[in-house]
Order: sequence, then C-alpha cells, then structure tokens
Amino acid sequence: APLARHALKVDVIDSLEGLDRLADASFDIIHCSHVLEHIPQLRPTFAAFRRLLRPSGLLVVFVPNAGGRLARSMGVNWGPMISEKHCFAFDAQFFARNLPAFGFAPMFGSSPHDSAPVSYVSKEQAAEQLPGEELLVVAQPATSPGNRQGDDRG
Repeated sequence: APLARHALKVDVIDSLEGLDRLADASFDIIHCSHVLEHIPQLRPTFAAFRRLLRPSGLLVVFVPNAGGRLARSMGVNWGPMISEKHCFAFDAQFFARNLPAFGFAPMFGSSPHDSAPVSYVSKEQAAEQLPGEELLVVAQPATSPGNRQGDDRG
C-alpha cells in the first residue's frame, strides 16, 4: 500500500471502514484474488461487496480450492492452505450457500480456467467440474437480494 499511495499516487482503501465512505453502487467490477481466505469476518465483507457493486456489476473472486482434487486427496495434509494465515478453506458449496444471502448469483470455475463457469449443483458435480487448485467465483447481483445471514463462517 505505501508504494501505491506514495510513488504511484493511487488511493488505497485497506479497511472496511474505508469502504464505508464510498457511495453505494460505486463499482462495475470488484476483483478479489487470494484475499478472502485471510479475512476472519466475511459477512461485513460480502455486505460491502453487494453495497458497492452496481446492479449490472460483476464480483470476481479467486481462492484456493478446498474442493479441488489435490485438496481432497491430501485432506488435513493440505498444509500450506490450512494455517494461521488462511482462516478458511473454501469450496464452491460455501459460496453457493452464502453469496445468495447477500444478493449474489454465483457461477464457478477452477484452474486452469479454460472452460466456462458452471453453476453449483452438488459436491459430486463440483468435484468433477471444479477439480483445479484455484477456485474462481463469478457473481452478479441477483434480481432480488436475499435476507438470510449466511452460515457461521463470518
């Protein structure tokens, strides 16, 4: 952040409080790459994403894929991805269950990201269609935002 602020003269917002100062529907795209697994409180983050994204906008998230082939084969030995640095290990099911509560309709892909995103249907379908080490979540605001609170991970 110091390099961007001082050398590049770019405004950097590095807290949810900083996002609170922005107007609703400020962004066409919100891109989040390998960040969410480090955040212990996801509800405020998802709520901020929804508030800040325009109705025609796009949320693009990349996270390590806990539902991928390698993670499933290694289980608890998926060491570098399960640690004090990574609060959560995400799979497509988590986002399919929780993003609609914040008004998003998610689709999914996995590395090597060479096929079109798919809907989440079941763990079995996700294991077959989303086997890569990196999970891609592409979400658009749904027509009518949900009012549930999501599960207990945030």
